[in-house]
Amino acid sequence: MADQHSDELIHDHHGQSVASWTAVSILLVAALLFCLSFPIESTPLLIVSLVLMVVGLVAGKVLAANGYGVKRGDLTSLADAPDVANKDEVGIS
Repeated sequence: MADQHSDELIHDHHGQSVASWTAVSILLVAALLFCLSFPIESTPLLIVSLVLMVVGLVAGKVLAANGYGVKRGDLTSLADAPDVANKDEVGIS
């Protein structure tokens, strides 16, 4: 029987949802256009990139609200996270 708090169960979804992929893809394009707008000195490109950033954030939230986000399960909320007594030592080898 697998440990209930194993890394595989805790990080099973790891943000892999339609909502997160859509939001991140739109935000990456927006960031690219934002960066390009300064060397090109293009105000319209800057405005388009800022609008795309807002669109990416809204799209991710709307998709998540409509059921395309990560499903809340036994270990996906912070309230259900295991209490770790040695949290200051975690990751130290």
